[in-house]
Amino acid sequence: MAEPHDVAQVVQRICIDTLGYADFGEDEDFFSRGASSLTIVDMQLKIEEALGCKAATSELMLHPSMAGWSRIYRAVAEELSAG
Repeated sequence: MAEPHDVAQVVQRICIDTLGYADFGEDEDFFSRGASSLTIVDMQLKIEEALGCKAATSELMLHPSMAGWSRIYRAVAEELSAG
């Protein structure tokens, strides 16, 4: 499992690689740049494999940005770290 402080870097790398936009803004909505729900799930699976933790798809869909996902995955990682 990634350390909570590394989560944002993992999320950013995978989102930018998957979406193909080097200039993708941290608060920019994935759907505004043409991401489909299948793309979202693909990114989710890649991020979860890299981080070693899972988040609810429904929660991720409510916050479809790198900043939103980073907050969600950081909270999950911190919960797991706390034991």
